[in-house]
Amino acid sequence: MANEGVDERATATEYSVLAIVAAALGIASAFLTGTPLLATALAIGAIAVALYSRRQLKTNPAMRGFAISLIGFLTGIWVVATTAVPYLFSAALVMSS
Repeated sequence: MANEGVDERATATEYSVLAIVAAALGIASAFLTGTPLLATALAIGAIAVALYSRRQLKTNPAMRGFAISLIGFLTGIWVVATTAVPYLFSAALVMSS
């Protein structure tokens, strides 16, 4: 009875859907490193969506999701660094010989 006049929707914080999508793409790409092409594509998508969600979070300070988008961004960077970069280096070595 102490919360009779409180609207729960007004006190709930809203999370950025894009930040959640970025984290999901980043984590999915980490699990799919056995297929480097798919993992790299998902990781690049995670990086792009994370950057876009960061812009959204800056324009709307009431939204939450900074850490979630950071997880997506860093996971995407890690997957690109471990899947795409070695592939590009090996391709450069083959082309130089």
